[in-house]
Amino acid sequence: MVHKGVNMTTVKRYNRSLILKALSHGVLSRKDIAKKVNLTPASVSILVAKMIEENLIIEAGTSKQKVRVGRKKSMLDLNANYKYIIGITIETHTISFALSNLKQELITYYVQKIDDKDIASILKVIQQAYESLCFENRIHHRQLLGIGIGIVGQVDSIRGISLDAYGLWSHPVHLKKELEALLNLPIVIENNVRALALVEMTHHSDTDALTFIKYGPGIGAAFVHNHTVYTGSKYNSLELGHTIVDPRGKRCKCGQQGCLETVASYTSILDTCCQENILDRESDTLLNDLVNHYKADHPRVKTIIDEAIKYFAIALINLLKILDTKDVILYGDFFKEDLFFNILIDQINSLRSEHQFVPSISNISDDRDIGAIYIAYQKLFLETGGLPALKQPNGGELWKPHNLRNNHQH
Repeated sequence: MVHKGVNMTTVKRYNRSLILKALSHGVLSRKDIAKKVNLTPASVSILVAKMIEENLIIEAGTSKQKVRVGRKKSMLDLNANYKYIIGITIETHTISFALSNLKQELITYYVQKIDDKDIASILKVIQQAYESLCFENRIHHRQLLGIGIGIVGQVDSIRGISLDAYGLWSHPVHLKKELEALLNLPIVIENNVRALALVEMTHHSDTDALTFIKYGPGIGAAFVHNHTVYTGSKYNSLELGHTIVDPRGKRCKCGQQGCLETVASYTSILDTCCQENILDRESDTLLNDLVNHYKADHPRVKTIIDEAIKYFAIALINLLKILDTKDVILYGDFFKEDLFFNILIDQINSLRSEHQFVPSISNISDDRDIGAIYIAYQKLFLETGGLPALKQPNGGELWKPHNLRNNHQH
C-alpha cells in the first residue's frame, strides 16, 4: 500500500536508490540485489535494465558461483565514469580541491593556502579551481555530478549556509546559493568533520553508532547514529575543540577564551614550538620533527606534547561519558604515530576509573576532500536514484526515504 501523497514515480526513485546503495558496496548479481533491498527479482530486473540503458550501471562479468548447473551469475557494478565529482574542503588557512570518479577514486588532489579570507576572494579561488580541474582533466561541465563542500564551523546543510566559519567569517554566508549561481552546478555543503564521519560510517556496517574525532589542525567531533549525523538544534553539536577547559586561557579563533583547541590541538603544539624557536614553521616535515625531538628527550617538547595529550584525553573521556558509544574513531596523522597514540592510551588509562576503552585509528583516506566528495555522491546520486533531485518550492526535498519503508515492492 502506498502512503497518501506518494506517487509511483517517487516509489520508483526510492527503489532505484536502494539498488544503487547496494551496489555502492561492490559488485552484485540481480538476485543478490533483490535479497538485499527486499524487492522482487522482476522489479530489480526492470529497474536495472533502465539504469544500464542510462549508463549508471554496467555488466561486470560473471561470478564463479553458479545459479544452477551450467549457468553462472551475471554481476553488476556502478559505472565509475558515469559522472565525476569535485570535493572542496575549506579550513581556516587552506582550501583543498579534489576530483574523483563516481566510485570516489581520486583523479587529482591539491591544497592551497588562503591569502584573502573574505568571501568574494574565496568564491573566486573556487571558481578558478573548478575551471582548472575541468580543463586539465578534459572534463565537460555536463560530466560533473556536482560539488561537495566541507567547511569548518557551524553549517546548516539543509539550506547550504555556512553560519560561522571559525577564523574565516562569523556571519551567515549562503555558500550553496552563491556557488550554484556562479558555477551552475548542484552544491552540497556540510561541516568538514561531519562529512568525514559519514565516510567513516560506511566502513562500520556492524555498528549503528560511532563517535568520530578529527585531530589536526584543530579538534572536531561528530556522532553518527543509523548513518545520520546528529547536528543539534543550531548545527553546533559536538564542537569538542570549542569546549572551554581554561576560562582564563588564550583567546580562541571562535571568540571564546580557553577552548580545548588552544591547549590540546596540533596547531597549538606547533604554535608553541615555533614561538619558542624549537621548530621551523616552514619545514615540510613538522610532524617528523616533533617525533624526533620527543624521542631525543627534548624536555620542552615533551612537556608541550604531554600537556596537550593530557587535555585531549580528559576531553575524550568526558565526551564518552555522555555518548557512550562502543566505537570511537580517531582521524588524523598525529595519532597514527605509535609514540603519540601510546601516550594518549596511557593518559586515558591513568584518568579513567571505570572500564578502559581504546579508540581506533581511522583507515579512511588521508585526503581531506574524501568527506566532501562523499556528501555529494550520497546526496546527488545515491539518494536520488541517479535521477535529478526533486525539489519543493521552498528548496527542500519533495520526498524522504523514511516515508517509503513499507513500499519496496512497487
